[in-house]
Amino acid sequence: MRYKMIVRGTTVRPSASTAQHISQVIDALPHEKRSINQTPYGPVGNDPIAVPMETKIASGLIEEARIQLALWVATCHKRMGALRTSEEQIITSPMIMVMENAWKLMFAFDQGNAIHIAEQIRIGETSNLVGLYRIVGILRELALRMETEFVTWLERWLGVG
Repeated sequence: MRYKMIVRGTTVRPSASTAQHISQVIDALPHEKRSINQTPYGPVGNDPIAVPMETKIASGLIEEARIQLALWVATCHKRMGALRTSEEQIITSPMIMVMENAWKLMFAFDQGNAIHIAEQIRIGETSNLVGLYRIVGILRELALRMETEFVTWLERWLGVG
């Protein structure tokens, strides 16, 4: 089985002061590690990926999607651990897995000695209008969480302010 990196995710653009602090933190790192995220991909270097998303067009690839999300979470936790200035745990991370037309929400949470994943809360389907509305509503709630709880946690984590 061949694995690839997560290529979709939702980033959060922090306030100007937090963005400046992030730039100062990552500019002090070696060139190949200059990113707030675990990937050095330029467009997301300074904007934290708050909600990774994995999509598959065949339901038989569900295990591959799970593995890719689990790897993403593990590398994210390692990366954030390297940038840590706070003693608190990493914030619980929502993740989205899309299999064909079914959208599922997952949560990764740090229990100190292990990362656990609460799996597959079905949030909607793109095959019907009601399912689409549910997906949009949940994405809006996730966006609100990113702009509030996630950014507040990130600022504490990085020692902003």
